[in-house]
Amino acid sequence: MFGYYIIKCCLPKVVSLLGAFLLLLSQGHALDCTLVCQLCTRTQIQCFNLGLISVPRNFPKTITLITLSRNNISRLIPTDFRGFNRLSALFLDNTGLVYVHPQAFFDLSNLYYLHLNHNQIQHFHPGTFKGLTKLHYLYLQHNQIISIPGGLFSDLTAIRYLHLEQNHLGILGSEAFANMPNLHTLHLGNLLTRIPSHTFGGLKHVKRLALSKNPIDQVHPFMAATLKILHLANNHLSSLRAEVLRPLASLAHLLVSGNPWECNCQLLDLRGWLLSSSLIVSIRCQSPLELCGKALQNINVKEIGRCNTTLAPLALDARERASTTNIVMTSVKLDTQNAAFKVKGSPITFHEFGNENERTEKLTSGLPVQIPIEYTSVNLSIFTGPNNAPISIKPLYICEQLDVKCIKISSQERQSSQRLKFIM
Repeated sequence: MFGYYIIKCCLPKVVSLLGAFLLLLSQGHALDCTLVCQLCTRTQIQCFNLGLISVPRNFPKTITLITLSRNNISRLIPTDFRGFNRLSALFLDNTGLVYVHPQAFFDLSNLYYLHLNHNQIQHFHPGTFKGLTKLHYLYLQHNQIISIPGGLFSDLTAIRYLHLEQNHLGILGSEAFANMPNLHTLHLGNLLTRIPSHTFGGLKHVKRLALSKNPIDQVHPFMAATLKILHLANNHLSSLRAEVLRPLASLAHLLVSGNPWECNCQLLDLRGWLLSSSLIVSIRCQSPLELCGKALQNINVKEIGRCNTTLAPLALDARERASTTNIVMTSVKLDTQNAAFKVKGSPITFHEFGNENERTEKLTSGLPVQIPIEYTSVNLSIFTGPNNAPISIKPLYICEQLDVKCIKISSQERQSSQRLKFIM
């Protein structure tokens, strides 16, 4: 009977005290984190998956790591991390964050890792990351960010890895990634439909750029020559100009699968680049129907249809053509001892020959000798060999610069058109 009386009398008070303790715990005001958190030392705090609704106030200022993942903290205010100037790693992922005050990280001058991923953040004030000059890793993926204000990352001069994938970014401004000279890796799988050519202009040392899973339908030249890994998979690309890829001298991996490639004349330039490149790239046609599923590199030019192509057939191995510099006769006067020529680093089109009588521009040979002009016949046969120049409708001389010997290919009919190829 007495025990029943004690329970009946004290139980409400025990429940009340327990409720007050849980309330203090949920609000982060527990007096001793060692009784609540998984780990609480002078340098490390781990309070994850505890249902906290705010950042506790009783953490020692000497800590270097705080883990608050998987709680219910929806807001960060200026006093949450005030005085934590030794903190190097802060984990706030999966906490339901909606709002971050512009001065929430103001005192974290030694912060190296910052995890804000898997939350519901939509906006950042331009000064949110001000002063974080030692930050190397910033994780913002899987939020609801819709824009990047100019100057948001301008203080992150040491940043190396930036994750922004799986947000709601539709447009990138020209100043989005300004003053980030050490950025190595950038992930941007969002809702981007286009990439302005100046967006990545300041990223001089970026090595990895992931633009997969965007509705991008067109790409302009915009990347640094230091880029080694480029991901453009699962976009809306039906074509890609080779001039986007040519400046990427360090490129070692290119991922472009999952795009609706349309294998028409516009892809011939890209096909030539692929044949001349050492990269293994998978581009399979989605249209037209008769080419669906075929690899672009394996398609014969005749299968694509009639295109305004160059004289050098793309069916030939582009590796041979890429290493050849063509020196083509563009204007010849038979009463002079000097040959005028035009130097090109790419195959010559039909339109570039034109009518010789209408061409007046010429370059005087800079060689230390003069090349005498001789009449030769027209030879329209294909000239083959390991170092071919593109096929021409003009006669061909092969000249060796060492002893300046010219070998005449044919001498049957007199023609005024001539062509020279110098093998340096």
